[in-house]
Amino acid sequence: GLEWVAKSQTKDTDIPHLDMASWESLLPSLDVWFDVQDDEIHHVIHMLPALSWSGGLVGVRLRYEPEDIKKLYFEYTEAVQEAREAKENAERKAKESADSENAIEFSVELWPSSLIEFLIKRMRTHFKIKAYCLDPNKQTDPNNGIANPQPLVEGMLALKGDPLHGLIKIKTIDAQRGLSDQDNSQRESGEFQSSSQSAHRVLSSQFRAYYDKHVDPEKSVDAHDLQILQAVREAEKSFDNKLKESFDTPLKGLNNLGYPGVTNPSISIKTKVRPANALMHDSAVQYQVQSKGEGGGVLHLPESYNGLGYQNLILIVFKLIRFRDEWMQVGKIAQETNRDQSAGIEPLHLVLIEEPEAHLHAQVQQLFIRKAHAILCDHPDLKESSLHTTQLIVSTHSSHVAHECNYNALRYFRRSPAVNNGDVPTSVVINLSKVFETEDKTARFVTRYLRITHSDLFFADGVIMVEGASERMLIPHFIKNNKELSGLQKCYITLLEVGGSHGHRLKSLIRHLGITTLVITDLDAGDSTDRSQKRPILGVGQITNNVTLKSHWHPNEKTIDGLINLSPEERVKHYENEQFSVGFAYQLPVAIDIGETKSKVIPYTFEDALAMDNYELFKNMEGGTGLVKKFHDVIRDNNELEEIAEAMFQQISNGSSNLKAKFALDLIFDLSDLDTEFEGTKKLKTPNYIMEGLLWMQNQLNEKRLAAEVMQSSEGG
Repeated sequence: GLEWVAKSQTKDTDIPHLDMASWESLLPSLDVWFDVQDDEIHHVIHMLPALSWSGGLVGVRLRYEPEDIKKLYFEYTEAVQEAREAKENAERKAKESADSENAIEFSVELWPSSLIEFLIKRMRTHFKIKAYCLDPNKQTDPNNGIANPQPLVEGMLALKGDPLHGLIKIKTIDAQRGLSDQDNSQRESGEFQSSSQSAHRVLSSQFRAYYDKHVDPEKSVDAHDLQILQAVREAEKSFDNKLKESFDTPLKGLNNLGYPGVTNPSISIKTKVRPANALMHDSAVQYQVQSKGEGGGVLHLPESYNGLGYQNLILIVFKLIRFRDEWMQVGKIAQETNRDQSAGIEPLHLVLIEEPEAHLHAQVQQLFIRKAHAILCDHPDLKESSLHTTQLIVSTHSSHVAHECNYNALRYFRRSPAVNNGDVPTSVVINLSKVFETEDKTARFVTRYLRITHSDLFFADGVIMVEGASERMLIPHFIKNNKELSGLQKCYITLLEVGGSHGHRLKSLIRHLGITTLVITDLDAGDSTDRSQKRPILGVGQITNNVTLKSHWHPNEKTIDGLINLSPEERVKHYENEQFSVGFAYQLPVAIDIGETKSKVIPYTFEDALAMDNYELFKNMEGGTGLVKKFHDVIRDNNELEEIAEAMFQQISNGSSNLKAKFALDLIFDLSDLDTEFEGTKKLKTPNYIMEGLLWMQNQLNEKRLAAEVMQSSEGG
């Protein structure tokens, strides 16, 4: 970092070399790139990097930096010196007043105690945005969200003025849009505070702003406007006559009191009607409600009486219409702009919306994000020409909004925790269109999968991938009803049902998102001579048919013996650079006491693993349906663990395709006979391999949470 000391402790020769080189890595900057066609060069002529430039990319770096670094240095050091002298004077006076030979020191720090503290107050005074041309030949894409900005040439001069002026028109819609319910007492009395007025007439104000720029007949008058203005003048004249009659008596009373007398001006009543004023009161914008029945009619309710969700939706949509028409100079604004020959339409229109989902139902969120960009482009010049382009950027925490967007349009902000002392947590932006650059088929699968499942993957603390419906339905019960997993209950976990043959297809996505992930999958034991499924047995040379485990992700081990003998740490894939890990959980040997003997067996799937780990529960369960009853019968009719495991394997492998899918539903239904408050499912023991994986995930997320808490407490201290 930078260490500047007060001038009083330095000689002129000790003043540091003041240039931007030592600041460059600390300054916030934004690189903006334009793909320029031959007929668009006139828009970027002031940003061309060299006379030899022949088309393509043009880039500019916007950097927030000290306007005059020497002035900043001297003002800071002077402030430090003044603070030091003030403290020393106070200590000297305190010593003199105490009449003591002992030195008196104060531990209080006066402003500024550091350069950071100085800049908190003086940032706007000393810093401004400057722009620099970039070299297209040195442009490189981010690597997994980490930017690779090209260094600026030493001594490069900044561009004059704003290089984006006339090139991009930027409009924003903030998350705080002033929507709130009116207080009932205010609503009944009709009295509103000024703050309430602004909060409850947000839509009326939008109509008023649109009217002023695009409709107002008093601006650039045409024939139709003259008719409107004539009607307004007739209304003013009629109203003036009525007012004159109404105020005739009180004005005569004033005359009897000697006013206006001989020299004072007399009083007359004359109105000025402006149509725009009609949009300023609380009921300017109304909602129509059709009543039913004999004598029914249309009811009109004020703007503020509609639900907050629809108020928010209408407000955003109308703002988008306003932004579009202002950009394309629709109506009166075009006639005003034409008077200014230097004004024109910017080729790029950038609209930013912050969290549009506030108060909106899920279905409305999805509908809005599907239609928003179409609203911004609903103009003939935008549909038929490529000279003007609209880009819409939406920030959201809603999985419903993300679900409706094209996968290639998503940008994910991945949090990166602090690692070393002095580091701070940061975020990197992942361009999801770059995740599967060479895997077209995989990219299509992942895109369609996420859209089908309505996945909230992008907003999760952790992800659990499972084989099938049984795991997806029962794992939440395991987490909820197990005290050892109380930490996971505090985390936002997403469950993805991906199947054994597709889990690895999400590998690239998970790596780019950097989300702690647990993959719960099956061993899929088979023989080396064919691909048929076998019951897992050690020592017979079985291999796994699960491509996620054997070759396409981790732990890249083909044999069943090798997979079983791996340590818990070896079943974890660490991504050191991305600072996250992916754990893999698959069936492990289960030890069961049957009579006086205790032996081990490896389950075939989640279903028989659950039955074996809950041996006594299944053995004593009366009745039951489907696979649950079959497991009960197998346990009841066999006394050897190997026989039980083989019989369960046969029931699963020979059963119908939906037998496993029904297992979880049948089990929950059968256990519900034990009580009415899910006590039955609470008695289920989590299969050992799943429990081990869930505990691992809990430890990973706890470490991240503790690191965040330590960082917050250190900042607070």
